[in-house]
Amino acid sequence: MAIAPQTPAQLVKVRGGGIGPGLPGALGAALARPDRKVVGIASDGAAMYSVTALWTAAHHKIPVTYVMLSNRAYRILKLNMIDYLGPAAADGRDFVGMDLVEPELRFDRLAEAMGVPARRVETPDELAPALREAICHRDGPFLLDVVLESPVPGH
Repeated sequence: MAIAPQTPAQLVKVRGGGIGPGLPGALGAALARPDRKVVGIASDGAAMYSVTALWTAAHHKIPVTYVMLSNRAYRILKLNMIDYLGPAAADGRDFVGMDLVEPELRFDRLAEAMGVPARRVETPDELAPALREAICHRDGPFLLDVVLESPVPGH
């Protein structure tokens, strides 16, 4: 596990069954624990199901830090399709409607349009300083739009 919590209730996560709980879930955690800094990690595809949570965070000045993993795809759905069909049947198969391109999806701009300060991270060197900036931000929410590659085996 990349994040290994040391104390109870330090890590809240959802596993399977739905897409999109990351943004509103982080708001709930921040409201439940105003004494703690909450960092919500979500992927861009899943966040499209609950993007209005950004406006809620800004409107109520909820001090949550979002780290948006922007791979510009519904990658989990692609991986599930490979799993369901089997690697041989999925090899070379098109993933219709599973890429978030044309137009480019920019969560930094979406966040700013909803009143959430944001910063885009395009290289690994930018991540540490941007994360420090985001975590130190105290006057309401902040979002980091972290650009990632999105490889899928066999494609």
